[in-house]
Amino acid sequence: MSVPMIPIDPEKRDDIYYRYKMPAIQTKVEGSGNGIKTVFPNIHDVCLAINRPEEILMKFFQSEIGAQRTVLEKDDKFLIMGSHTEERVQEKVYDFVRKFVLCRNCRNPETQLFVERGKKNASPISLSCGACGKVMRLNDLDPRYVTALVTYFAKNPHLVHKKGAGTAEARGGDNKEATAAAAAGAAAAAAAVPTAGRAVVQKSDLEDTREPPQDILARCMRQHSEHPEEIMRCCMELMSSYNLKEKMGPLLVLNAIIMAEDEFMAGLRRHSNLLKRFSTVSEAAMLGGAVDEAVKTGLMKRESQLQNATIDECARLCSKRLKPDQLVVILFVLFTEGVLKDTSIIEWCVNATPVSKLDPKLDAEMKEKSKPFVEWLNAGGIKENEDA
Repeated sequence: MSVPMIPIDPEKRDDIYYRYKMPAIQTKVEGSGNGIKTVFPNIHDVCLAINRPEEILMKFFQSEIGAQRTVLEKDDKFLIMGSHTEERVQEKVYDFVRKFVLCRNCRNPETQLFVERGKKNASPISLSCGACGKVMRLNDLDPRYVTALVTYFAKNPHLVHKKGAGTAEARGGDNKEATAAAAAGAAAAAAAVPTAGRAVVQKSDLEDTREPPQDILARCMRQHSEHPEEIMRCCMELMSSYNLKEKMGPLLVLNAIIMAEDEFMAGLRRHSNLLKRFSTVSEAAMLGGAVDEAVKTGLMKRESQLQNATIDECARLCSKRLKPDQLVVILFVLFTEGVLKDTSIIEWCVNATPVSKLDPKLDAEMKEKSKPFVEWLNAGGIKENEDA
C-alpha cells in the first residue's frame, strides 16, 4: 500500500504548491492485553524526510504520549507501548516538526540542529536554517529534550556543527558527504546496520525504477493543456517526490515543454507561469521579507540564482536540442512574459564566464547574437515593456 506524502509544515496542508513533503506516519498495533504495542513501520522514511534522528523522535513520542518506547535493533523495530491511532501519532509528528524542524524565522524545513557550548543561561541547542541563513538558540525546549539532544550529539560527534546536513543539497542527494551525514543522523538508532549506505541504496533503487520526471510532466501537459493548475500541482509533486532542488525546476519544465509541445515557443508562452514559479521569488515573499534586511537580502540572492539557472538551462537547451540562434528569441519571450528580469539578461550577456557544460565558443556566439536585444533593454526596452 502506497503511503501518502503530506506537507512537512502543518500550516501548509491546504497549499497545493508547497513542495516540502514527508510520508505520513504509519502505525501497526501488535499484541494484546498488557503487552499491546504500536509499531512505526516507516519511521526511517519520515525521519529521513525531516532530517532528524529516530532516537530523538522516539524520545519525543515517549514524553508527549506518555508511553514507554522500545527499539528492537535486531528486528529494526521502533515501538511504544499501548494502542495509538495514526491520527494521534501524526499530530505528535507535527508537534515535533514545529519544535525541532521548521525555521522560527521563515518556516522552511531545510534546517539543522547542533550544539553550542560555553554560554550561560542559554540553551546549548541551536537551529541553523539553510534557506534564510538564520541561526537561533532554542531556549523554549523542555530540559528533557535538551538532555536527549546533547546525549545524541555526544554519541555522534561527527554530526556536530556539520553544516549543510539540513539543506536542500543534502536532501537532494547531489552532495555525497552531506547526504551521508543526513542519512546517518536519521538512522542512528539502528546502529547494527551501516545506515547511511542503506538509506542511499534505498533512494537509488527507487530512482532507478521510476519514470523520469520530465516524461511525467510532459504527459500531464498534454493531458491537461486547458488546466494549468493541474500541471502546476503535478510539477510541485514531482519536485517533492524526486527530491529535486528548486534550481532544478527550470530544467524540468523546459524539458517537459520541448517533449510535450509541437511548437516550443508557443509552449513556452503557454507554460510561462509554471516556469516563473521556479525563476522568481513571489511578491508576497519579498513584501514579507522587507521588514528584515537580512531576509530580504537572502530572498534577492535566491532569486538571482534562480534567474541564472533559467538562463543557463535555456542556453544548454538551445545548444543540444534547438538552435543557438533561438536563444535570443527565448530570452525575449521570457522577458515579455515576466519570467526573466532585464537585469538578469544584461548581467548574463556581459559576463565573460561561459555557461557550465557549454562550449565556450558557442556561449560567446550566443551572447554576441543577444547583444542587440540587450542594447534595446538598456536603451528603453524596459520602459516600453512596462508601459505596454
